[in-house]
Amino acid sequence: LENGTRSLQDRFAGYRRACEGLLGSVDPSLTRRVDYLSEDLYLSAALDLLRQRDRPTAIFASHDLIALSVYRAAGQLGLDIPGDLSVVGFDDLDVAESMTPPLTTVRQPIGEMCRMMVKLLTRRIAGKNPQPRLRKTATQLIERGSCGKAPEGLAG
Repeated sequence: LENGTRSLQDRFAGYRRACEGLLGSVDPSLTRRVDYLSEDLYLSAALDLLRQRDRPTAIFASHDLIALSVYRAAGQLGLDIPGDLSVVGFDDLDVAESMTPPLTTVRQPIGEMCRMMVKLLTRRIAGKNPQPRLRKTATQLIERGSCGKAPEGLAG
């Protein structure tokens, strides 16, 4: 599940590239895009995915708040995380560790990213007007309790 903001679009594009590299393609019936920041829309998209006849056994949510809606949808449908469904989020928000079970998520170096932005803004204010350029930062997978072995007989 992803939403339409630029950073989340980039995360989804990376997810697609990884899946295509590993699997050859991404089944469009197993992806959802929500263009507005709305818990209700996230919940609706998650319910739609999880009600499919060949429902996914794992969901990558491009933001931890989207993953929270996946947890809500799974709960409404009586699905166990991680027994029936594995969930991975992105951002490692404070809520991720307190979810039940705690959410496996990708942490990005927010402090380092903020320092780079302050440096860029300071140089611009000083009239040095540096051209923005793409800078990569390292992410880290934070493994917690929301991932498990795929249930037998279900699509992955």
